[in-house]
Amino acid sequence: MLIYAFLLILLFRPSWGLLGWFTAIAIVLWTVAAALQRSMDMLPESLGEACGHALFFYLIGALIITVRTAFNSGPSAEEKRAERMVARARAEAAKQQQ
Repeated sequence: MLIYAFLLILLFRPSWGLLGWFTAIAIVLWTVAAALQRSMDMLPESLGEACGHALFFYLIGALIITVRTAFNSGPSAEEKRAERMVARARAEAAKQQQ
């Protein structure tokens, strides 16, 4: 379960590239951990379990990245245009008051 600690890094630096590398590392670590606990005859099953864990790992990571980038995207083009119009209106109002 410590492998899921890699997802904490994605909270601070959401990146699809990091998610891919972390998923590959997780598959290797899960397979090695399973191979140490089981006989070599069960290696295909261990690899299948590792891929199942990796699927959940990737889905959770993708959710983290999607949510984080949505919150960090900043104002949209319409919001920027509205802010410029408000700033222009304020400037014109200030000019008229002088």
